[in-house]
Amino acid sequence: MVPFRLPDPRRASRPQPSKPLPRKKAEKVRAQRNRASSSVLGVRPEREKTVPPTVIRATVTPNSRKGPLVEPLDDGTLRLYVRAPAVEGKANKAAVELLASHFGVPKSSVRLVAGATSRVKRFDIDR
Repeated sequence: MVPFRLPDPRRASRPQPSKPLPRKKAEKVRAQRNRASSSVLGVRPEREKTVPPTVIRATVTPNSRKGPLVEPLDDGTLRLYVRAPAVEGKANKAAVELLASHFGVPKSSVRLVAGATSRVKRFDIDR
C-alpha cells in the first residue's frame, strides 16, 4: 500500500511561462513605447529640474502669549511663538501654519522633518 501524499504547494503555485508575442505585435509594442518616451527616436526627454527644499531650524515656544510671532535669531535659526499647547501635535500644526504664512507658501509645502517632540525642530519648505 502506498501512503497518501499531499501535493507540494510550491509546485502548484508556480506560474506557467507565457508565450512570446508574435513578431508584428512585438514590433508594434516597441514602436508605441518609443513614441511615448520621445518625439524623436534616440532623444530622451529632459528631466524637470527640481529645487531642493529649504531646511529651516526653529525653536518653538508653545502656549505663548506673544504669539503667533516669528523672530530670527543670530545663529540663523528662527524662534516661533505659538499660542497652541504642546498636546497631541497642536503646537507642531500651529508652527507649520505660522511658517507657511511667514514665507508666503501653502501649508502643504511645509513639512516637519525632525523634532516632533522637541522644542528644536527642522522644517523643509518647498518653494
